[in-house]
Amino acid sequence: MSEARLLTTTNQMMQAESVYYRDYIYGIKTGYLPEAGRCVVSTASQDGYNYLCVVLGAPTDDANGESYGYNMAFFDTINLYDWAFENFANVTLLQPETDTFQAALEYGRNQDTIQLVPQEELTAFLPTNVTEADLEQILHLSQDPLVAPIQAGDVVGSIEFQLDGESVGQVSLVAAEGVERDQWAYFADRVQQALEPLWAKVVLVLVVLLLVTGLAMVLRLQLKKGRRSRR
Repeated sequence: MSEARLLTTTNQMMQAESVYYRDYIYGIKTGYLPEAGRCVVSTASQDGYNYLCVVLGAPTDDANGESYGYNMAFFDTINLYDWAFENFANVTLLQPETDTFQAALEYGRNQDTIQLVPQEELTAFLPTNVTEADLEQILHLSQDPLVAPIQAGDVVGSIEFQLDGESVGQVSLVAAEGVERDQWAYFADRVQQALEPLWAKVVLVLVVLLLVTGLAMVLRLQLKKGRRSRR
């Protein structure tokens, strides 16, 4: 068995007696060259949040050539970590069990709206000072309005959250209920749409005229036959 050895670290952020000490910092590597300045690569873990920080080229002297008297690489690192832990957090934006949305529905039997829910929980890594009012919700639907029939669980679109014009999260929306098609409403609308073009209207008028003309001719022939039979 080898003799016990004492290992020391040049990372003063891991030394409890140091002014740079933070109990959440681990490793990784310190370094210094006159050409490169003071450098340090480290990781930090606290309350389920994990960060990697790389500081390169930290100066040893101020603009007047006077020594700072402390390690600027360590100083910048702890300030960055403190700022990150204090000002950012994961925020739950949507939950399938509690958040619902309404969308317009076409051809639905006995209903003209449908309830939608997030397909899964949506979280976002955001500044802690962001409020719900700061976030813009944008609904993206596969069709607007949605068209029946729709089965429960069908993906019909998504909802996106934006902060200052930048997307911070998006999740699919699914139908919370199944809706059957109203066949009569669907058929009536199809007929109306088929008759919307000008040529279709012209054809319809011609068909009506032909029917009226044919009916008139049939009545005329019947009248003639009636007169002959009386003679």
